[in-house]
Amino acid sequence: MSQVETIVADSNAYFTPVQGAAYYGRARTLEEIVIHHWDSKEKRLAGQVSFNGVLQHLLHAGVPSANEIIGFDEGAGRVRVINSVVYPNVAFTSGSTATARGKYINQVSVGFECDPLAEVSGHAQQGAVLEAIAQRCFDYCRLVDRLLPLTMHRDYAQTACPGEMPMDWLRTRLNQLWQAY
Repeated sequence: MSQVETIVADSNAYFTPVQGAAYYGRARTLEEIVIHHWDSKEKRLAGQVSFNGVLQHLLHAGVPSANEIIGFDEGAGRVRVINSVVYPNVAFTSGSTATARGKYINQVSVGFECDPLAEVSGHAQQGAVLEAIAQRCFDYCRLVDRLLPLTMHRDYAQTACPGEMPMDWLRTRLNQLWQAY
C-alpha cells in the first residue's frame, strides 16, 4: 500500500470548515467521495502531463484543488498519495455551484484527483494506482465509520471527468475492503 504524504495546498486553494459553512450555508459533512482524473489518458501516455506538474498546479494555482492527489510519480518511480486539502477542510474540486441532491457537492464530499493511468487497461501502473485510490476511499469510510458512495465529477458538472476510470472496479474493491473491516 502507498504511504500517504501530507503536502498542504496554498490557503487560497480551500475553505476551512467555518469558511465552507459560511459560503455554502450548511455544516461540513462527508457523504460521498468524488473521483476525478487529471487529464486524458492520451495526454498522460504522450507525456504531456506528469504527476509533478499536476501536483504543483493543484497545490499552488488556487482553483481547482483536491483533497487527495493520487498517481504514479515518474521521478520517484512509485505511486504517491498526497493529502493536499486535509479533511475537514473543503477542496475546490467539483465546482462551487455543483450540487448533489440539493447540497453543494464540495461541502459534502472529498475529491480525489487520480492519475489517468488508472484508465489504461494493461498499463504497468494501472493496478497500483487503482489499489491506492481504493485504499484511500476505504480510509475515508473508516473515518466516518460507514461505506461512502463513489461518484464521478461528471455527475455534477458538464465534463467527461473522470474519463474511462473503472468505477465498477473501484466500487467492488471498496466493498471488499469494507466487508473485511
